[in-house]
Amino acid sequence: MNDLTTKQNDFAFAVHDGATYADAYRQAYCAEHMRPETIHVAASRLAHNDKVRLRLDELRDEADTLRVLDERQVLTELMKNSAQAQAEGNIAASNRALELLGKHLGLWNEQPKADESVTPLFVWLSDENAGRQEVEAG
Repeated sequence: MNDLTTKQNDFAFAVHDGATYADAYRQAYCAEHMRPETIHVAASRLAHNDKVRLRLDELRDEADTLRVLDERQVLTELMKNSAQAQAEGNIAASNRALELLGKHLGLWNEQPKADESVTPLFVWLSDENAGRQEVEAG
């Protein structure tokens, strides 16, 4: 743990969890009798301490690793669920798993423009129906 004091480590954890430097300093140290300006200066110095900076980097790397592992696990499970649901004939469940995978991949993020996506499908359906009516009438 880089020979940090308990208070330095507490400060690093608080910053990692989203606290401002000043708030993290207040949480880790006895600062109730300190002026706000003094807290800000002390917190900034502490945040730029090489050992504390290294600990913050370690915490960020650990969180990134866990996030990637969690993401991988979720994506793997979704792929398995989709295949299993499809094999069991549960198309709705399979489609839901595929939808979630597609969202993760960003396939559905863009909003279609009003004059684009629906019109070609609608025209195609209209043309198909018109052809059927002609066949039925003929």
